[in-house]
Amino acid sequence: MTRGVFSLLVRNAAYRRLWLAQFISFVGDWFTFVALAEMLYQETGRRIETSIFIVAQSVPSLILSSVSGSLADRIPRKKILIACDLLRACGAFGFLIPGALQLHGTAAVCIILLFVLFQSSLTAFFRPAGSACVPNLVDRDELSAAGTLDGISWSIGIIVGSALGGLSVEYLGLRECFVIDSASFIASALLLRSLPLPKTAAAVKIPGGKWIDFAELFAEIRLNRKILVPIFAKCAWGVGMAQVLLLTTFGAQLVGPDLAAAGVGLLYSARGVGTAFAPTVARRLLGDSDRSIRASIIYGFFFASICYFIFGLRPGLVVSLLCIAGAHGGGSMIWIGSTVLLQKAAPDRVRGRAFALEMGLHTIISCAAALSAGALCDAGFDPANLVILFACLTAVFGACWTIFAWRLGAANANSAARSE
Repeated sequence: MTRGVFSLLVRNAAYRRLWLAQFISFVGDWFTFVALAEMLYQETGRRIETSIFIVAQSVPSLILSSVSGSLADRIPRKKILIACDLLRACGAFGFLIPGALQLHGTAAVCIILLFVLFQSSLTAFFRPAGSACVPNLVDRDELSAAGTLDGISWSIGIIVGSALGGLSVEYLGLRECFVIDSASFIASALLLRSLPLPKTAAAVKIPGGKWIDFAELFAEIRLNRKILVPIFAKCAWGVGMAQVLLLTTFGAQLVGPDLAAAGVGLLYSARGVGTAFAPTVARRLLGDSDRSIRASIIYGFFFASICYFIFGLRPGLVVSLLCIAGAHGGGSMIWIGSTVLLQKAAPDRVRGRAFALEMGLHTIISCAAALSAGALCDAGFDPANLVILFACLTAVFGACWTIFAWRLGAANANSAARSE
């Protein structure tokens, strides 16, 4: 099965272009994440600003979900992807403004967060379009392999981007990180320029010239409740965003205060290792069926909860890195499994809005979790204890999702039996 995953890149040139474009931009994104997290902490000495930074990355997905999802279903998706990349390439230079104008404190933080919102708003349009066009490029039985490859590209992007980002902050400087981020978006746009997407997702209007809104998606959900299973899985994993914030507090503890940024980069690299390998192993052991994918999501919640609980007990460096790899390996199983299930369940005419709705609901949970974690850190709570708390919450959310998916599956089975 693993060979089949990578052979998809070899035999499908169209999907390969999309995969490479996303991988390049992922590397640039994680360069910037590490740099901005460290930059904000240097400016304020507090973690709540880092929480706000994470929330600022997520909020546009919630606010713009109705617009971005409709656009992804109503205009050519390739145009959306390229336009977002080019605009993000320009926006990356905005992070250089505080240094160029020698601004510090509140003024610098406000400018940074303003451009974070700008970049994240464009990402809110890019993601639904990118996820929705994958079924247009691969066969239905290849969606699981494509989902695994998508997770691998994101994971390697974390590994390379986080590690190099942390080293660049320590040894080169912040400016180089932002320049590399801009270049990554330009490279992505060049790859997408010749992407041969079919015209099935081009502009379609209803009589009277009005755009179809989310009412069509909700009508589809009433007829096909399987769409809710992957949407709610990603929402449940939103509580894990608290751990993403809390990781930024452990860099100095792992490698010393003089190399705190490098320590954070090391943790995020371990996160990337786990997200790269876990979905591939799960696919090999469990298979590609919908039932197998749902099982991998359940295992994902289990591993994420257990590994973060152990990490909160402050083990040594090696065990800590293994715990982060295991926890986010579980998170990747949740993320990729839910993505593949939604690609299968949602028809093409509403797929962009389905992914926008999913991301919007996930954003609500993740923002609440990240803000809560940051506020509790600044209130004096031990970050290690908070890691354990949110690990327990992840287990509770995972259990709730498991019960929901099981009951819905049982109801669908009973309905099918009655119809026969």
